[in-house]
Amino acid sequence: MTRKDLISDVSRRMNLPKSTIAPIFDEIVETMSHSLSIGRAITISGFGTLYPVIKKPIKMKSNISGSPTEISLGKRPRVRFRVSAKLLSRMKRTLVSDIEDIDTECIIQKLMR
Repeated sequence: MTRKDLISDVSRRMNLPKSTIAPIFDEIVETMSHSLSIGRAITISGFGTLYPVIKKPIKMKSNISGSPTEISLGKRPRVRFRVSAKLLSRMKRTLVSDIEDIDTECIIQKLMR
């Protein structure tokens, strides 16, 4: 779903014009972006948690000497998402209701790709 799709859906469900929903949506996204950029996690009950992480430098073998070398790529900020049990349960029922024995982590990883 895109920003436009989300605004349209909320507008339709709440019976409000898109011009009313769009600035509210944009402010929520801006507030979330700011919180993540200063290192604060965002937990939305029933949905999940977005949390910032800094990737560590990676160790690689030198092509020339063959010895392990730490290569610093600097701070590599990323955002991770941890799905809530409630959402995971809902996804499980809706997406794979015909499968009895499923590996939920595998499904979530495939959906995130």
